[in-house]
Amino acid sequence: MSALLYRDAIYQVVFARPGCAKIHGSTFGGNRLALRCGLHMLEALRGLDAPARAAGQSDYLRRACRTVRLCWRAWG
Repeated sequence: MSALLYRDAIYQVVFARPGCAKIHGSTFGGNRLALRCGLHMLEALRGLDAPARAAGQSDYLRRACRTVRLCWRAWG
């Protein structure tokens, strides 16, 4: 499964010119097994509460980066 998401300003700069392709395809398009695997993966991500886990991990990473930056400033 795949998707493309961009802001209108990006669309205007990249795709809204004559001759620019507006095609987004998928290697697995029309493949029922790939579709079924994608649906099962979405169910697994829902069960893991992936958005909440990602938010928690991003908070951890942000704190770690701040720590490294503060240590770097202390040394420099």
